[in-house]
Amino acid sequence: MNQPTQTDQKFEDFYHFPSGDEFDSRELQTDYSFSTPKLSGPGRSNKEKFEIGYEWVKKLLLFLPGAWFLYLTTLAFVFMYSKIGLSFSFMIWFAAGSFIVLLGLGDIRKVRHLAIPASIIGLALTLAAAFSLFPSSMQAALFFEYSMYFFPLVLIVPVMVKQMVDAEPPL
Repeated sequence: MNQPTQTDQKFEDFYHFPSGDEFDSRELQTDYSFSTPKLSGPGRSNKEKFEIGYEWVKKLLLFLPGAWFLYLTTLAFVFMYSKIGLSFSFMIWFAAGSFIVLLGLGDIRKVRHLAIPASIIGLALTLAAAFSLFPSSMQAALFFEYSMYFFPLVLIVPVMVKQMVDAEPPL
């Protein structure tokens, strides 16, 4: 009379609690290695391992500092625009930051990947506009000291934009 419900059956199938006959001690053994599963998979060649490691190094050494540089350059541009205007040095800084970000996360040969540094600039402009809604005597503190709290957002948005750009069919 005590029929197991469908939920109970799914629960038992998911966790697979072995009964006495089908219990095997090998099921309890786990691998406590510290290697990444992507890099140490059984069928990976050395070339594939190198490519995965190379992508991580690019993101760590190029995208991370490039995003930080482009983000702070945009905030500095907004903060100093009334004093110096659009100078040639800011244009060089924007171009250098965009190039570094493209080297780290995007592909220079694809024009659509220019949306990646544009997303960082757009996010920094949006945050600068939000910071300007709260005027204070220490306006520079709002722009530069509190900007580090939004840097994780600056790292997440370009990755999402890259995924969106790569998912679209080419025009």
